[in-house]
Amino acid sequence: MNFTKLLPVLLFFGISIQVNGQHHVKDTVLFASDSTLNDFVGTSIDKDGDYIVTGAQLKFGINANNDTVPGAGAAYVFKLSGGVWSQVQKLQPSKLDTGMRFGASVSIKDSFIVVTAPLDDFDENDTNKANDAGSCFIYKLNSQGTWVFRDKIVAYDRGMGIRFGQSAIVQKDFLAIGCINTTTDSTGKNGLTAAGAVYIYNLVNDSFQFVHKLTPFSRKAYDWFGFSIDADSNQLLVGAPSRRQIDPFTNLPMIDAGGVFLFRKDSNGIWKYRQEMIANDISISDKYGTTVALGNGSLLVGAVGEDYLNIPDAGSVYLHFRPINGFYYGQKKIGANDASYFGDYFGKSLGVVDSTYFVGSVNALLTPRNSWHGSKGGVYKIERNGSHISNWGITEKIVDTTLGFDQGFGSSIVADSAYLYVGVQGSGTANSNYHGSIHIYYNCETVIDSLTNTICQGDSVLLGGGYQTQSGTYYDTLQTVKGCDSVLITQLVVNPTFQTPLKDTICQGDSVLLGGSYQTQSGSFYDTLQTVKGCDSVLITQLVVNPTFQTMLSDTICQGDSVLLGGGYQTQSGTYHDTLQTVKGCDSVLITQLVVNPTFQTPLNDTICQGDSVLLGGIYQTQSGTYYDTLQTVEGCDSLLITQLEVNPTYQTPLNDTICQGDSVLLGGSYQSQSGIYYDTLQTLKGCDSVLITQLVVNPTYQTPLNDTICQGDSVLLGGSYQTQSGTFYDTLQTVKGCDSVLITQLVVNPTFQTPLNDTICQGDSVLLGGSYQTQSGTYLDTLQTVKGCDSVLITQLVVNPTIQTPLNDTICQGDSILLGGKYQTQSGTYYDTLQAVEGCDSIVVTSLTVNYVSDSITKVGNILISSFQNAIHQWMNCDDMSLIQGANSFTFEPKSNGFFTVMTTIKGCTDTAQCAEVMGLGINSFSANVNVSVYPNPSNSLIVVKSSSRIETVLIQNSLGQQVRKFDNIKSLELELDLSQYENGLFFISVKTQDQWIRIPLIKN
Repeated sequence: MNFTKLLPVLLFFGISIQVNGQHHVKDTVLFASDSTLNDFVGTSIDKDGDYIVTGAQLKFGINANNDTVPGAGAAYVFKLSGGVWSQVQKLQPSKLDTGMRFGASVSIKDSFIVVTAPLDDFDENDTNKANDAGSCFIYKLNSQGTWVFRDKIVAYDRGMGIRFGQSAIVQKDFLAIGCINTTTDSTGKNGLTAAGAVYIYNLVNDSFQFVHKLTPFSRKAYDWFGFSIDADSNQLLVGAPSRRQIDPFTNLPMIDAGGVFLFRKDSNGIWKYRQEMIANDISISDKYGTTVALGNGSLLVGAVGEDYLNIPDAGSVYLHFRPINGFYYGQKKIGANDASYFGDYFGKSLGVVDSTYFVGSVNALLTPRNSWHGSKGGVYKIERNGSHISNWGITEKIVDTTLGFDQGFGSSIVADSAYLYVGVQGSGTANSNYHGSIHIYYNCETVIDSLTNTICQGDSVLLGGGYQTQSGTYYDTLQTVKGCDSVLITQLVVNPTFQTPLKDTICQGDSVLLGGSYQTQSGSFYDTLQTVKGCDSVLITQLVVNPTFQTMLSDTICQGDSVLLGGGYQTQSGTYHDTLQTVKGCDSVLITQLVVNPTFQTPLNDTICQGDSVLLGGIYQTQSGTYYDTLQTVEGCDSLLITQLEVNPTYQTPLNDTICQGDSVLLGGSYQSQSGIYYDTLQTLKGCDSVLITQLVVNPTYQTPLNDTICQGDSVLLGGSYQTQSGTFYDTLQTVKGCDSVLITQLVVNPTFQTPLNDTICQGDSVLLGGSYQTQSGTYLDTLQTVKGCDSVLITQLVVNPTIQTPLNDTICQGDSILLGGKYQTQSGTYYDTLQAVEGCDSIVVTSLTVNYVSDSITKVGNILISSFQNAIHQWMNCDDMSLIQGANSFTFEPKSNGFFTVMTTIKGCTDTAQCAEVMGLGINSFSANVNVSVYPNPSNSLIVVKSSSRIETVLIQNSLGQQVRKFDNIKSLELELDLSQYENGLFFISVKTQDQWIRIPLIKN
């Protein structure tokens, strides 16, 4: 049976079964801080208090040599602080082993963390290698909150491939470690292949000490006893999923049927075998015991290979009870009714809280059976509804629709009363899977609260999704901060309200308490009271304010008269009140303001001027005297005026005056600026008119506007002084009449300019400055005229930069060239190169070039070779290998043996090598006739073969000038293949040395 299968991709949003108002909602997801591809975080998981530890069995590591160690594994510790989970530590051994799978199983209790590495090759001292022997690492929480490595445990009887650490669990006072491939029993004898065992360690003085090796009495080969473990304080449950059972019908063995063993701790702390359990319908490859979990009064066993609903490897779990003497008798098989076509592995992981179990199915579909839409895994909740075993069943399926397919949701499980923690070892990022993560789900339980609410008629309240105004029962489903349902059942009662109409009247000026305050105006006023039910009882009062009247009266009498007011005859001024009543019964008050006006006798003095008159004594009077007038006061009483009248005289005085235009003079009561006659009336000492009659003449003034301009530096007399600045200036003269004649001059001062300039020319050039062409450095002035007619002076500082001529001599050899005069020269002569100096003037380099000619040739006179140059430096050479012939430095040379020779001639630093000349007839080696050397093909365009009847030692390739092109030494062969494709076409010489003889063969390359 395969434990990993690929399912087709499917798209669906999943299902959720909810019973008894409980379900789980996703709270958060935990990732490793250094998450990478193929870590498999979530391979294993355990929780205790505020800590979670999870294994990542394929996490790579870095060893002491900074090398990557694949499959080393790691464990991550997360802590709950302030309601938030965060990673606090990464655990990894100091010595890493390739594929050791550290983190395959983890367990935490109190201050200890246990992490196994079932494929670790090294012992507790990290020595003595034994492949896949396995190990277990212990970590202790110190006072600073750090998990510190405490110990590494290996089997006392460790051996190659025993896989110590396949499973492990730590409790308050002991540690149990599964070892599936160990062979011997608890006595160290009776070896059976892969029978398995569980090693027990007791906590003694804060250290775990080995005490016992547990094996079942009926152990068999390939049991894999210890593949899974669960324990409480006095029970130990061990799974052996590969255990063979006997078919009760055929009596044939059933391979991988599986079994589970129960051990109990006696009063002496010794673990004793208690019971073996198998499935009632056990079958081949069920793998019953892949996972085990101890609950409260029950236990659960996973069988991932069981063909539930006849679906291969769908998987199932078996629930066992303990009704009698601690033995588990009852049994119920539970599977997923929405299992897929194959390979769900229902039971791959188990979690338990009291009597509630959680089952992982890593390949579960999102949709029910026969609706193929992809596998993402799922976790099923199993709980009991009633006391009978038949009442156990699946009440919820938890899936994560955000995951990709085949990511192993449910790889591992741990739970507590409030949360479910699910390992997803195949989850990843947007680009890749198999990083792994921990998904945390909150256990929601629907809370139902019954409420009674009352409102008053006309009010409304938001219930049942709308505003309610009628009595009734309404339901509202809310969500807690964790996403759980909270149902409010509200019994709504609507109490009536009342309105009572009233009428009231008051008189103006009175008030009555209505509408919460004292009212003085007519209107409708509302007073809201409360009924015994707390609702409004509204009194609506229509208030009428009847007016009162105050009539203000005024009355006057003259001094000595009286009037009836305020109930009596009044003779004094004052306010008197008489109160009457209106038809509405309100006051009508007459308020009389009585004024007693006096009578008067007034003596007066009056004066008038001559020509005036005044009404006195009943007529207009013009003469001085005493006059009597009887008047009536404004109040109608007598007032006698006795006037003593005096008549004063008046005067008239003629005057003449002149002013200038623009001046003014005070005449006729205002300032006059026009010619005319003006009258000023003054008063005499007696207050009578004294009239001044003035004849005014206004003489004109003059204003003459003028414009004038000067140049900067000039001046002009204006405004009484010499002016040099632009502006408006006034000059006041006098007319014959003595008035102003003003000249208004607008003066403009036009600027002059001095412009400093710098100019440069090269020696031999000229420039027009200072009125003539200048060739010398100096300062030159040019005076121009602006458009305003003023000077504009250009001051030019002239610099004459020199030109440079540099003579040079140079020599080259025939065949060479040199860049002169703008091109490469090969002939003797004088060449000019014009450069530019830093000032931009010419710098001329005059080069006298000499070409030295050397073209040597060899003349042969007999066996004597003669160079065509006598006065030169000579060096004769052997053309076979172009080796220098010692002492051959004359222009003549007589060879001592046959061959090809040349001479290298140097004259004035130039060197030429003549063509090789052959010398023959000086003697033949005695064995030359015995050596046959051939070169073919000849001519050739690329590959040639050199073949000899005698062993070839050296091959030398020379061009037509005798220059060495290539040399091959230590050939020691009768045949050699050469590639000439890289060389130019032409004549070459192939010189072959066989033992002590050189043979030279010409070759044409085409």
